[in-house]
Amino acid sequence: RPGTRFDRRMPSSPFPLEQGVVREHGYSEVAAAVEAVELAAPALLPRMRAEFADLAHAAPQEAENLIAPGAGRWTHLALDGLDSADGWDIFPATTARARFPALAEAREMVTAAEEALEALLPGIRRQTKKEKLVYKTVHKEEYLVEVPTSLKVPSDWALLSSTKQHKRYRPAEVAEGMRSLARARERRAVAANEAWAQFLRAVGTHYAPLAAAVRSLAALDALLSLAAVAATEGYVRPNVPSQSEHAMLRLEGAIHPVLAPLLGNRFVPNDFELGAPPARRCLIVTGPNMGGKSTAARSLAMCALMSQAGSFVPAASASLSALDALYTRMGASDNIMLGRSTFLEELNEAGAALSGATCRSLVILDELGRGTSTYDGAAIAYATLSYLAERTRCLTVFATHYPDVVRSLVKERPADVATSRMDYVQEAGEAGEGGKTVPRVTLLYRMVPGIADRSFGVSVAR
Repeated sequence: RPGTRFDRRMPSSPFPLEQGVVREHGYSEVAAAVEAVELAAPALLPRMRAEFADLAHAAPQEAENLIAPGAGRWTHLALDGLDSADGWDIFPATTARARFPALAEAREMVTAAEEALEALLPGIRRQTKKEKLVYKTVHKEEYLVEVPTSLKVPSDWALLSSTKQHKRYRPAEVAEGMRSLARARERRAVAANEAWAQFLRAVGTHYAPLAAAVRSLAALDALLSLAAVAATEGYVRPNVPSQSEHAMLRLEGAIHPVLAPLLGNRFVPNDFELGAPPARRCLIVTGPNMGGKSTAARSLAMCALMSQAGSFVPAASASLSALDALYTRMGASDNIMLGRSTFLEELNEAGAALSGATCRSLVILDELGRGTSTYDGAAIAYATLSYLAERTRCLTVFATHYPDVVRSLVKERPADVATSRMDYVQEAGEAGEGGKTVPRVTLLYRMVPGIADRSFGVSVAR
């Protein structure tokens, strides 16, 4: 619900209910969600039985029992008291009187103490000769009497704060009433905690069916989300080849599922083919800065991940093997709190791929080695790619600005390594300092076979 304040201990699942640590706001969210599903049950249940007839595990009897019309098991909790810091008004008055008499009595004591304080106002108005005087609350200090600084007040009025124009007092009788109110509020807080614990114990007797039903509804929600993706234009059902010795993938017109809708027709799709002969297992991508290498790699990663999840993928056609892992080393980030530099984070992520990948894994490395010197970075990139191509023999996509490394690997392992570059159009530019001409480059964001000789960093910077 918009505007709802959440307790920091609000659970993301019903399991804390069994442990007795769930707070009022967390339970209220569960109750509200179940109530919404219950209202939709007359239309939902027939669709569930029809659409998921062949997926009995996705909609067990617990889900139907939960949302069956008239079940009403989980909607006892009032949802109009969520702004209370203590949770004392989470139960409606009728529920409190019927099930929690101690809480109802404590509430009445608080109301009586507040009414007693209000009853003191007429006398204070007569003393100050201010007919419209009301209590003020300043910095959580309640029931203050604010009067002009020139006004004389009885000696038993305690001065609590002041400004240039006003002074704020608390008369002796108000102070006594505040003490009574504080005792009543404390009693109400104790009663509210005990009522909530008692309520949780009662609901906890239904914990097992509630947990099973929530899991079932979560599975249905995931299936409906996958169905919505499958109905989206531009998505296709991936073909998953039968298990073979090595993994493979073939994507035509692959796009990024998040970025492409934002850019519309301006997003350039790309093709990928790895693993299936005559394709190689390792693809090295070069090209200008901002030429689209990282975006193309991310598009491939998203398609692979969505296929693994059983989803349609954003491509014209797709064929992807079942993978045992997907390792990525993307972007540049550090971890200051743990004392890890950008370069160390690169090495940690690359090390995870080197130690964990198998021949059925997909590894995507984006500019590995850029966190150090060119010489050291090229050496690290060469060693990493050699190991993946020779030892691990996994599917690998590597984006880099080291053309010499690419040429060496292609020469040494032509049967394992393929190359692509991000296409561009180069035009004559203006002369810069020293008479050198900086070319103008138009980026096309399309992968084509070959190796890019230059990165055009100065052109991009200009």
